Amino acid sequence: MTKMKRKAFQLLSICAVLMFLLSACGNNTADKNTASSGRPTADSPNSEAEGIGDNTSFSENSQDAQAEPADQVNAEGYDLLGGQLWEVSGVLVRNKVVDIHDNKDLESLYRANYLNFDSDGRFIYLDIFPKGGTYEPYETDGKYDCFLLKTDKTYQYDADKNELVESESGTKKPYIIYILDDNTFEFVEFDSITGKAKANEIPLFFVKSHEESPYIQDHKTEIANNSSNGANSPVSSANSAGSSGNGANSTGSSANSAGSSNSYQSILDTYTEKMENAVPGLLSEYYSEASGVSDIEKLAEISNAKVGKLAEICNEGVGKMAELMNSRGDSYSTYEDWAGKLMDNYSEISQEILDAYLDSAMSS
Repeated sequence: MTKMKRKAFQLLSICAVLMFLLSACGNNTADKNTASSGRPTADSPNSEAEGIGDNTSFSENSQDAQAEPADQVNAEGYDLLGGQLWEVSGVLVRNKVVDIHDNKDLESLYRANYLNFDSDGRFIYLDIFPKGGTYEPYETDGKYDCFLLKTDKTYQYDADKNELVESESGTKKPYIIYILDDNTFEFVEFDSITGKAKANEIPLFFVKSHEESPYIQDHKTEIANNSSNGANSPVSSANSAGSSGNGANSTGSSANSAGSSNSYQSILDTYTEKMENAVPGLLSEYYSEASGVSDIEKLAEISNAKVGKLAEICNEGVGKMAELMNSRGDSYSTYEDWAGKLMDNYSEISQEILDAYLDSAMSS
């Protein structure tokens, strides 16, 4: 599958989800209530959750609702979360709040992340692939109003039907959110075993669409704005990397191990392992080349070169999956599911290099 086709698929998927989310917001705006319950502090709450709250059952059919009965009781938390789109406006790196709008690389990375909360206790999360599930209050020490998001469905775009359809594959991760002020909440993956925010994750700060975040403005660390174009961004996607065609110089160019093309799972495992094994060396190269560099654009260029190596490995793996699809005559949706898993892994693994870039950018 060509890069253009992959890009078109992603754009169609994003547009389909946004149309659904905007429609949901339109139906729910009348019930919007932005009463304050935030407790902004200088400390991040992402590691303070303790225990798991009681489960609450919610309707599974919120997506089909076109209007709400006059006597319908909204799910707990809807008055705080419902009635609007939420979009990423900040990240927490090394316990420092960063406004993504201060840096074009970060803004580009998160510009397609949205959350929407329905009145019947369900949410839709647009990330790499759309996800849906239930939200419910989560009991902690009382310092923050918290909600637990339990993913139970993942979606993919069906080009033939021109709509989102439920996918059998996809990661069903739980998340926890902390209400920080009227317009802001912190969002991070939840560890069901420890009952806390998952360690080594980068929390995101979601803000109501078209609104400002008092919390981010009060706590953010100033970083220089990177005016470089997407070609020099350290967060360029795997779809745009590896375009030089010089496969001989690719970190993953020798990925032809025996059996790597026998199944989608073996391709996924092989290329995920190759990316993981490449990270320590790429980080070492980054720190060596970035030493003494204070120019943000130069740091972005160095970082992008390292992330690009991982993207080349990912691209090659995706190409192997496409070859397998063609040789077997498999459906496009089967290929897309497996390719999505590899790209998910690429996004997580490349985050280590992005962390290093952010660390450099904030200290320069």
